[in-house]
This record gives sequence, structure tokens and C-alpha cells, in this order.
Amino acid sequence: NGKDCGWVILKPNKRKRCGLEDENGVKAIEACPLACKSKSYCEIPDCLKNSQWQPKDETFNNCKSLKFMTVKDRKNACSKIGTDGHTFGYEACKKCNKCQT
Repeated sequence: NGKDCGWVILKPNKRKRCGLEDENGVKAIEACPLACKSKSYCEIPDCLKNSQWQPKDETFNNCKSLKFMTVKDRKNACSKIGTDGHTFGYEACKKCNKCQT
């Protein structure tokens, strides 16, 4: 349905989205704790080196590319899933301000 953690983090009304459940009854706050700013459901991941994460859709090169983007473009980039199929930009890239350095 296209509503993944990237969808949750993109919207300014995250609080409402974080309370939504998927078809299995799992709330977004549990499935997407970083997107929902909930430290009680996860440990904050360490940021990766620039070349260690690339977006699956190849719209930009890697985390280093975020440095040259506008705020709006960076927000969209941080919501992208990586080539590994499970790590979002906001979990990997320092410029997204969600992982720890």
C-alpha cells in the first residue's frame, strides 16, 4: 500500500500517523520508532559512513549527497529505503538527524 516508515516520517502530522495500525495490528510507533521519535521502542542506530548507504531508487548517490540538497529535497531523501531493502536514509545518514554520530 506504499505506507511504510518513509511515509510516516514525511508528514508533519506524524503523531497521528504513529498511532495507525497495519493489517497485522502493529502500530507505526512500534514498527517505525525513529520516524515517530520514540526511543522507548528502539535503540538509536549509529550513522553510517557516506558510502555505506545508497538509496534503492538511485535518485542520488549516498548520504554525502544530502549535504548539497535543499531542506525539502533532503527530507524526501531521508525517507528513501536503501539498497539493502530495509534501512531508511534517516536511519543511516547523519544529515537526516535521526542516527547517532
